[in-house]
Amino acid sequence: MSGKIIQNQGRSSGLIKAPASGAASTLAAATTVGDASAEDTKIVFDGNALDFRIGIDDGTDTLEIGKGNAHGTTAHMTFDTNGIMSLPLQPGCSVKHSGNQTIPTGTWTKMTFQTERFDTNADYDNSTNYRFTCPVDGIYCVALSVSFSATHDSLSSTAVHINGSELHRSNSSAIKNNAQQNVNTVVFIKLDATDYIEGYAAHEQGSDDTATADYSYMSIMKVA
Repeated sequence: MSGKIIQNQGRSSGLIKAPASGAASTLAAATTVGDASAEDTKIVFDGNALDFRIGIDDGTDTLEIGKGNAHGTTAHMTFDTNGIMSLPLQPGCSVKHSGNQTIPTGTWTKMTFQTERFDTNADYDNSTNYRFTCPVDGIYCVALSVSFSATHDSLSSTAVHINGSELHRSNSSAIKNNAQQNVNTVVFIKLDATDYIEGYAAHEQGSDDTATADYSYMSIMKVA
């Protein structure tokens, strides 16, 4: 923190210069950064490869933690004046069909969701593999919903797959011919970076079925 200036509430001079780089230092128990003027205030942690900061973005009146030494760029976490926290870079996506998808009878079929409602860090492949690849370790919530045009007594299913293997499935039987039938699977799972998530659907009886575009989707979000 060589050369950085901080203001101390407990001294009449108001200004204390930080010690030379590498020297140990202790701030007073009550220390103020800034002088109440309309400007950003922050403490910058000057690292070898990366800098990080914590401080007030005066333009948005938010407390911000982020990468680099300038507010408004690569914000990792912000708190507004009501204490509401935002995680603008938290991995997650919500995807849906751009058109109906055929689900052949008796065959587990990967859901090819092409339209992204959002994809925070471009972790979902919407053109080739139709999968979400986890960028970091953590606990993720996965919600898969497929809307079938089901026939009477047809068993419809959805399943979340991790790294090509089924993790969890849900089943539902239609109670009326040609009724719209939503089958939902929701699961929380601890995943490692590079693990990937895919959605599958199946039904067992009658002719090929249709997953309707307007009501079929998959949403994934890192929660911890």
